[in-house]
Amino acid sequence: MSEFLVKFFDTGDFPARWQCGNWSDFLGWLHIGSDLATFAAYYAIPIVLVYFARKRRDFPFKRIFWLFAAFISACGTVHLIEAVIFYYPIYRISGLMKLFTAIVSWGTVIALIRYLPLVMHYPSLADTNERLKKEIIHRQKVERDLLASQAELLSQKSEMDLMYKAAPVGMSLVGPDLRYIRINDRLADIHGLSREAHLGKRIRDVLPDLGQKIERFYQRILKTGEAQLDNEITGTTDASSKRRTWLASYYPLKGEDGVIHSISAVVQDITQRKETERRLKQSEAAALAASQSKSEFLANMSHEIRTPMAAILGYADVLLGHLKDPDNRNCVLIMKRNGEHLLELINDILDLSRIEAGKMDVEEEPVALPHLVADIESLMQVRAEEKKVIFEVDFEGHIPHTIKTDPTRLRQVLINLIGNAIKFTDEGEVRLKVKFIEGDETPLIEFAIIDTGIGMSPDQIDRLFKPFSQGDSSVTRQYGGSGLGLAISQRLVQMLNGKMELESKVGEGSTFYVHLPVSSIGELELVKPDLLVKSSEPRDLLAETPKLTGRILVVDDRRDVRHISQHFLEKAGATVSTAEDGQEGIDMAIAARDAGKPFDLVVMDMQMPNVDGMQAVAELRSAGIEWPIVALTADAMKGDRDKCLNGGCDDYLSKPIDHAKLIQMAAKFTQSVTADELRQMRSERAAKLHRTLTQHSSNE
Repeated sequence: MSEFLVKFFDTGDFPARWQCGNWSDFLGWLHIGSDLATFAAYYAIPIVLVYFARKRRDFPFKRIFWLFAAFISACGTVHLIEAVIFYYPIYRISGLMKLFTAIVSWGTVIALIRYLPLVMHYPSLADTNERLKKEIIHRQKVERDLLASQAELLSQKSEMDLMYKAAPVGMSLVGPDLRYIRINDRLADIHGLSREAHLGKRIRDVLPDLGQKIERFYQRILKTGEAQLDNEITGTTDASSKRRTWLASYYPLKGEDGVIHSISAVVQDITQRKETERRLKQSEAAALAASQSKSEFLANMSHEIRTPMAAILGYADVLLGHLKDPDNRNCVLIMKRNGEHLLELINDILDLSRIEAGKMDVEEEPVALPHLVADIESLMQVRAEEKKVIFEVDFEGHIPHTIKTDPTRLRQVLINLIGNAIKFTDEGEVRLKVKFIEGDETPLIEFAIIDTGIGMSPDQIDRLFKPFSQGDSSVTRQYGGSGLGLAISQRLVQMLNGKMELESKVGEGSTFYVHLPVSSIGELELVKPDLLVKSSEPRDLLAETPKLTGRILVVDDRRDVRHISQHFLEKAGATVSTAEDGQEGIDMAIAARDAGKPFDLVVMDMQMPNVDGMQAVAELRSAGIEWPIVALTADAMKGDRDKCLNGGCDDYLSKPIDHAKLIQMAAKFTQSVTADELRQMRSERAAKLHRTLTQHSSNE
């Protein structure tokens, strides 16, 4: 055996290939290089096949991979030997290797022939992927449909359970055999029986007195398939021996086949309502009389407001036809829009109802009395000229320059009284006399409104200060009016701690006296105001206000308010951004803070749709924003203002906005008040609120 192996590997009988024939270097190395490259490639292929077979153990034809690996490896070895023979003539090994390669090659051929029918039956990868994709889509749809059906069933069951449990009315479910399937506690209480006493029993067995009457509605539904709505049923149950009245509605519940499988009932005890209706009918005559008075009042008030507003809107249209400048046209358009808005709010501006409800407060503040009178004189002079009546203002002696009162309410009283005097004076004059009275205890300011009009009788004077009344109904028809002006004025004067008196004679005119206590600011300063009144000219309020710096955010759902506020603030020097509701204001404020460009002041309307001002302020404070916030309120009632301040605002302004005050307040918070002072103000306000709540709790 050893001799055979020695002989087998012996190369002495053969020359190396370089010595056979006339090989050039190029041709020889071409063969050697090609064989070695082929050898390397042939060994790389089986390595990849073996790696694939080991990784994909699920592949059904792994043996064919092993055969391919052996076949290609053998071929590669033959090429390697061919390259070696150029130096070592191992022809015996080469022949043996070629025999081995032939055997493996034929084995591979036989295996391929054997596996070919099986391989041909396997679907292609594309077909398999497409089939799998369709199966996945179908399965997902089935799962979605199943989940949706389950969710719908659960939702319907939950809704039904909640409805039966929470409904304030009686509810039941009855089968076609008129036996109870389901009933809630409310209906069981109405019947005076437990729920268990109903289930599975016929209606007439549960309710002997009412059963036959009720079953007729069910029989009608089973016959016609239509609901029986709003049926009044009167009788007694085990719960009460007294006759009671119920309002019952019955609804058929049908399956997909249209067959009624149950009937739902909704029952409401309306005994108290029927009793209330009976009592209401007894008082109908009085209510109709009161309603008639109210209707007449509303008709008069609507007329009194719509008449001047029609003129305002009409002249606004005239101006729009003449004005070309865009800014001027925009101003007139704003006036027109707000005038139209006022027409829609006639029933919301009745001061008398607010006074009677205790929702109107007076807020005292320093007032320059000569300027207030001058403003009123300027306004009422126009009305007097339209009526061709002389209107003058006289000051008897010196008067205080500055007093402490509510300028809005005082202005309202004087305008009401002077306007009333002008309206009822067809010719002659109306005079406003202002006089300072140094009393023994409290000094007074006396306003006397004197006219040469129609005058009034004592009987008319008695009815004059009653709401919805005038001295004579014929006067209403001739001169118009709501009959509220004097009643409102009298109550406002009382709220200002003053007193109003009247002297009048038929055909000679009337004199209204308003006496207000003087609350001065510091030492009482008396001035001779004639020149102030006569020379009173419209002033540019913004020229007297400070210049603004900084960034201000105005949040208001009314575009006109945003526009006019932005106009005046920017004219004063501020950089203004606007938001049309609370949520947009929150988003803009937080975005500005995060961008490192915080606002110096936020002006926030309190009454907005969606997110209102109070909620927006709370969210801003919760987000850590400590900028000053000024609230805009429609009425600035004391309770509303306290709510704003306690809710996180630092100050407030009432609408319509005094833009000079707006700019002054903006200057206060952006230039005057420091961060420490602002924190101190908030701390004091929080302490005051705590004391108020503690006191309220102890009183309870």
